[in-house]
Amino acid sequence: MSLVFLLLFIQGCEKERNCRAVEYKKKSIHINGYELNVEVAESIVALSCGLSKREALASNSGMLFVFDKPGNHAFWMKGVSIPLSVAFVDVNKRIINTHNMDTSSLTKYYPQGNALYAIEANWGWFDERGIKAGDSVVFSLNH
Repeated sequence: MSLVFLLLFIQGCEKERNCRAVEYKKKSIHINGYELNVEVAESIVALSCGLSKREALASNSGMLFVFDKPGNHAFWMKGVSIPLSVAFVDVNKRIINTHNMDTSSLTKYYPQGNALYAIEANWGWFDERGIKAGDSVVFSLNH
């Protein structure tokens, strides 16, 4: 076993252990009258873990990512087996854009502007409800 492989293996085990230990606050958010129950990822560990290593996501459930400042925060599906969609949200709590993300790819998905938040839900959740760029997201956080 090479030293590089061993170090990557140890890092992977450490991240998985850290991800299992993360406790998320739970909130409800509303978009166009639809409710989504989310776990809130705010810490560096929670932001990097996201929904990885999960085997299922209940309908009308997801994760809200809260970044420390607006930016071009990329998402990808490495380590995620649940098909997901992401909506990037600006400081005014308006959706910038959405993507349906491919679990079989390491494609990076980006906002089309500076996002302060991102919302992950089951694949197609936003499309099925006609949620699109410009729509308002209603939630309250200390940001």
